[in-house]
Amino acid sequence: MLMSHCYAVGLDFGTNSVRGLVVDVADGREVGTAGWNYEHGTDGVILSRDPHLARQHPADYVKGAEMSIRKALADAKRRPSAP
Repeated sequence: MLMSHCYAVGLDFGTNSVRGLVVDVADGREVGTAGWNYEHGTDGVILSRDPHLARQHPADYVKGAEMSIRKALADAKRRPSAP
C-alpha cells in the first residue's frame, strides 16, 4: 500500500529574521527547519530619527520567505523518515 504524506509550511517573521518550519500534518512532527537573517539595516532593523520607530526592509520579507522555505525543505529532505 502506498502511503502519502501531507505537509504544511509555516513562517515566522521576527524582528531580525524569518524562520521556516515544515510539519507533517498527520502527526505534527517537525520535519524541517531553517532561518534567514534580514540583510538590510543593523541586525535587520532600520532605525529612523524617531527613537520609537524601527522597521524592516520589505525586500527582506520576500527574500527571507523564499530562503527560509527553500532551506527548510532541503532540511526535510536530509532528515531520516520516521518509521
